[in-house]
Amino acid sequence: MTLSTPELLVGCFAALSAPPPPESAGEFMAGTVGAVALIVLLGAQETETAAAVRSAENAAMRALFRDVLADGSAEDLHAQLTSCVAQDDEDLSITALDAANAHLRTALIGLHVHAETAGLRCLEGRILQVLCNSVRRRELTLPT
Repeated sequence: MTLSTPELLVGCFAALSAPPPPESAGEFMAGTVGAVALIVLLGAQETETAAAVRSAENAAMRALFRDVLADGSAEDLHAQLTSCVAQDDEDLSITALDAANAHLRTALIGLHVHAETAGLRCLEGRILQVLCNSVRRRELTLPT
């Protein structure tokens, strides 16, 4: 499960608003505050790039699907891929972008299975490149 930034911030609120047991107040609160501070820092980084990252990922997957449709290398996935490329990211809310991203990733998984089964190494490489770029876009930096 991947928690969203709002879910993490609600967790931070809950952690800071619930009083610790009296016997562990000092160490417990120090640990809690440190964990909350880290979550808030990472949440700030995520919030800064969230829409751009998801929009770029969605565009990259749709571009790959368009290429696959054009070269006809996955005829059995034609309907699913056509449906994916017909959509766009009109709603730029994180919730909508995440929903579209999940739908596209499901299609990408199906395409990856097809590429492996059919021995389409070039297509596998393109899929892995999309995934590697996604990881780079979502990278967060821990404090030193």
